[in-house]
Amino acid sequence: MSVKRLDAKLDQKKIAKQHIALFETSNDVPFLSNSPLVGFCVESVRDLSLFLVMKDGMMAMNVPVVVFVSESVHKKNIPEGVTAVSRRDAHYADMWRACDMAFCLSPEATAEALDAMCVPLALKGIAGLQNYDPNREKGNAFIFEKMNPWLMFAAMVRACETYRFPFDWKCIAGSR
Repeated sequence: MSVKRLDAKLDQKKIAKQHIALFETSNDVPFLSNSPLVGFCVESVRDLSLFLVMKDGMMAMNVPVVVFVSESVHKKNIPEGVTAVSRRDAHYADMWRACDMAFCLSPEATAEALDAMCVPLALKGIAGLQNYDPNREKGNAFIFEKMNPWLMFAAMVRACETYRFPFDWKCIAGSR
């Protein structure tokens, strides 16, 4: 991707974040523009269980979270105080564009994240993803070895720490 095109995409992300910030403020859900927005794709009961185990740790890190729910998992199952959206919501695409990183537990969710320039936090083995190596400044995702809340949380912490370095984050987000 050319530098100009990457910058334009990142500008679109900033606009989407501003739009979502206005939406979130109107619904009394905290949104911090200086923190990475973390998405979590919940497509099954297993995914919901993983999210519920990790929720308190995510909240303790003070990162805003949006849960992308599939049709098989109802929004009513998501705890109060957590923003949940489904494909039926008008702002679904904007939420994806606003997210900086997202837990992608399927190849379909990973493709959606990459299309939105959202850095995947993903299970090892999903095609097209390479774990970010800060020493070589290469990679397009933060990979965890197995579906384990502690390993998943560690990937998110690595991603959040890397987010604080704009040049590195831009390289990761622009990698495909």
